[in-house]
Amino acid sequence: MKAFEFLKTVHDLLIDTAKELRFDKDHPWHRNLVALHGSLIEFSGSMLICLDKGGKISVPSIFRSMLETYVDFKNLAADRKYGYYMEASYTGQTLKLLREAQKGKNPYLADLGKHPELLKSIARLETELKDLGKKGYQLLGVLERFKRAGMEDEYRSMYNLLSAEAHSNISALINRHLEIDAGAFEVVYYKDEPIESFLPYIDTTNALLLDSGVIIHGLFSSPALERVKNFREEFVKQRPIHLTT
Repeated sequence: MKAFEFLKTVHDLLIDTAKELRFDKDHPWHRNLVALHGSLIEFSGSMLICLDKGGKISVPSIFRSMLETYVDFKNLAADRKYGYYMEASYTGQTLKLLREAQKGKNPYLADLGKHPELLKSIARLETELKDLGKKGYQLLGVLERFKRAGMEDEYRSMYNLLSAEAHSNISALINRHLEIDAGAFEVVYYKDEPIESFLPYIDTTNALLLDSGVIIHGLFSSPALERVKNFREEFVKQRPIHLTT
């Protein structure tokens, strides 16, 4: 089976099997885990659209976001208390935004800076962040998140290359826009890259999706677990020798 078509099948499978998930929407661990799984599915769907409709330039950046999402999903699935680190990240980022608004110099935050409850909100978030810190739940950097997931090698290799794409550095610009032939080159837009060159993204996306599917359906004792497991077994049989673009 072609990898691109297989990814479509996996995406549709996980959309369909998500209907079988039964969870407590008022439980933060349940809610965040199901939401992260949903993000993984939607990132893969976005990747499919971009590959199919001429938006290939976006694929590495989509995959980078997907990889970070998988790291949080894996960490949260393994340890419910990881949710407190996620809370610390959310609180810290919100606090940073409100403090910037408080300065009154950023035109994009002008209305927020005038909000009558701004100071109260800052004080509340400062207290929440401090309380989380006292319990040992501080803001985690990207490397620390990958380490906790047992994915430091992925961080120092795959993620490093993906960051170069996301930040549009010179190597990314060369890959996107230069066509080199016999020492000469042309600058092109919408470079017609063959889909084969995106196989590493497609293949790894299949792996991450199926892993997340098996994990979440297992955690919630879903009746769809065996169905997802069977797809993962089929994927493993075909990867990497028999699965092509």
